[in-house]
Amino acid sequence: MGIISEKTAGILSLTGLFLILTLSIAFSQSFLSSIALFVGLTLAILFLYSPFWGAVAFLIVRPAIDYLGHKLYWSLGENFSINATSLLGVLFLFLSFLFLLKNKTYLQKILKLYTLWTWILFIIISIVSVAYSINFSASFYETLRILSIFFAFLVVFTLFRHQKNTDCFLQAILFSAFIPFTKAIYQLVTGSGLGGTFGIESRLMGTFSHPNSFASFALVIFAISIYFILTKQKDELLYYFSALLSLFIILETFSRGAWLALLVLGLVLSFFKSPKIILVSISVLVILFLSSETFRYRVQDVYSPPATSSVRWRFKQWEKMYNAFIKKPLTGYGSGTEIIIHEQEYGFYAGNPYTHNDLLKAAIETGIFGALAYFLILASTSLALFLKYRKALSPAVKNLALVV
Repeated sequence: MGIISEKTAGILSLTGLFLILTLSIAFSQSFLSSIALFVGLTLAILFLYSPFWGAVAFLIVRPAIDYLGHKLYWSLGENFSINATSLLGVLFLFLSFLFLLKNKTYLQKILKLYTLWTWILFIIISIVSVAYSINFSASFYETLRILSIFFAFLVVFTLFRHQKNTDCFLQAILFSAFIPFTKAIYQLVTGSGLGGTFGIESRLMGTFSHPNSFASFALVIFAISIYFILTKQKDELLYYFSALLSLFIILETFSRGAWLALLVLGLVLSFFKSPKIILVSISVLVILFLSSETFRYRVQDVYSPPATSSVRWRFKQWEKMYNAFIKKPLTGYGSGTEIIIHEQEYGFYAGNPYTHNDLLKAAIETGIFGALAYFLILASTSLALFLKYRKALSPAVKNLALVV
């Protein structure tokens, strides 16, 4: 059942279209801005009328606009602006809140999840950090981002908790890869991916802002494909194709973190399913190491890094940011202030400002307690998945817990 009726959805659609047209004429907005607002309006109306299909639509659209969404801004005064990605997150946060208000009975079940309370603890610490943050707007934006992820978790848990709905949810994520993967293939053919990495002319990044984040997305697609293969679903050839394509794309992102995660996934599946899996995984890696000079360089860069290696740079970056952390170890500097701290401590021209270490980033921004809460999210989720795997009677549920 939707949040609003069909008639109300129609009225809101017409009203929204009129407002978009008025804004386009009055403020001379670009055509792309008008399209973005139209997409947001369509998603909102669809979610209000049918939360299930609205959530599916959000899942499909979000990866396709990652890079573009960060580049498309609307200015709201001299000191305040919002990009399309943030606006989409705020929109989904608002719609999720309305949905959960209408489905209060589900909240009682959700509140029994101990993983939920680790999320709440981290969110409370993030909200409190806004009050003392060195940059209010950065912390405010980051807290909104965290809240939108949290509410997305609540909505997905509520809507897709039954097996049939779960498969639909996972298939929606697979479908969401169509546009990012299509652009990645174009980048592969034309050599128009991200350059600048020593020894690599073009790293695939799809519709994302960086190859590493795109590799993480492709890894999710690969894992879901493996789940469907393990559960022997219909259209098995399609899932094999999805798994092979996502595996190829992960390799072509040259993201060593994703490569390591693939190896971990192989180890987990090998331990719980079949030892043959890890043998196949290692065999593929050895073949790539021997046959591809670029792949070999990226791996050697880890265990025998030259002076200019990004690995050495990361260790130095962690040391620099740790020195910033110990100046305010209890409270941190405020959620979302990682880049600002780096610029304040080391200057605007000090190079890449990102910490490249999520746990240290949490410690810098929200102090030792924020880092502990972040760690508890990861630990409690891992424990919940392991217990679900042990207790589940359904093979499909066991496979899903295992792959996640």
